[in-house]
Amino acid sequence: MSLRSFDPWDLKQAAAALDDPVSAKKLEPTIDPSLTYLGCELTFSERRYLFYHLAKNPDHYRDLMPGERPIDDDFFDPFGFGALFDRQEEKYKRSCMFCNDDFDSRDALFEHLEESGHAVDKGTRRRAPGYKRPEVCKKRDRSEHPHRKYRLVLQEQRRRQELQRRAAELKRKEELQKQQEEEEEQLLKLKREEEVKRRQEEFIKHQQQQKRQRELDEAEAEAKQRQEAQQRQAKRIKTNAGFVCRVCAGSFDTRSQLFSHIKKAKHRAPRD
Repeated sequence: MSLRSFDPWDLKQAAAALDDPVSAKKLEPTIDPSLTYLGCELTFSERRYLFYHLAKNPDHYRDLMPGERPIDDDFFDPFGFGALFDRQEEKYKRSCMFCNDDFDSRDALFEHLEESGHAVDKGTRRRAPGYKRPEVCKKRDRSEHPHRKYRLVLQEQRRRQELQRRAAELKRKEELQKQQEEEEEQLLKLKREEEVKRRQEEFIKHQQQQKRQRELDEAEAEAKQRQEAQQRQAKRIKTNAGFVCRVCAGSFDTRSQLFSHIKKAKHRAPRD
């Protein structure tokens, strides 16, 4: 037998699937022993398909879970969910099919089956003393336990809070990175401005140096031209009038007369 258990209140979730034609197409047998029941030996991949089948075939309920007792006959009416949903405060007991002991949880029922050897093999319908609940069923049962659901809600809240914290931290990091990028861009802009200013100053300084060099070259050229002109003039005077005094422009026939005049009159001219 299958020791798979479920809450009758879950039928409320499957009520919407009764009028859904898509769900009927999906009701195909699959390999999942945890969702197998003895009435028709079909298996389904999800619990809602199981409840859909139970709602259509209510006589399969007792064959599916002979150890579990329904609350009353309203459960077997697939469309009479109103009276069933009004009694949500009542507990749905889990019972052993051999000793008829009731248990408030599946964990307690399975512990009793394992300790007392009251488990039944699904294929032979005989007792299986060495039965142990599979780990898959343990995980599934714990996930469906009310306290587990409450813990899942808390975990979901913590997960959402963690996601919100991470989102806020990511947003803060993005803002910080954006601010750093703006600061770096501002620094680069200032550096570029300083570089442009420095190059402009160097260009102006270079132009001034070139201007001064041109002025010096022009002055040197003028001095050289003036000296050459004086030399040409002195040569011309010497050729035309013999030896001429450069101070008083007196002419003499010989060099001895010129030097005697310079010595007496002290007309010695400075050298260029």
